[in-house]
Amino acid sequence: MSMDEALVCDLSAARDSVEERLAAYREVFAALLGRELRDRQLRFRFRAEHVDVALLGDLVERERACCPFLHSSLRTVGSEVWWDCRVDSAEAVPFLQALHDLPDPATSPAEGILAHQPFRK
Repeated sequence: MSMDEALVCDLSAARDSVEERLAAYREVFAALLGRELRDRQLRFRFRAEHVDVALLGDLVERERACCPFLHSSLRTVGSEVWWDCRVDSAEAVPFLQALHDLPDPATSPAEGILAHQPFRK
């Protein structure tokens, strides 16, 4: 697999539609506290008491399936749930930057995470 192929988010085999994925992002991002980008890592922080952890976990699994170059994990830290994303290659850092810079899907659904075309197949 070439690096170009590895950096493509492939939704062709997804079990959900783009609209369903955006709805899931809107729901979980309603509990978003913040996001932090450092080097090849991005962290989304959610209020544990307000986020649907099962939905967030399912969303993380769906993202793993369409973006295999993105390594993700979830963990609870105090009153927060952290979604950590990491990439191995420097070529994938712009993907993390784009993910970090996207508007909050809870307030700007048309500009949600899946609307970012450079990484979509």
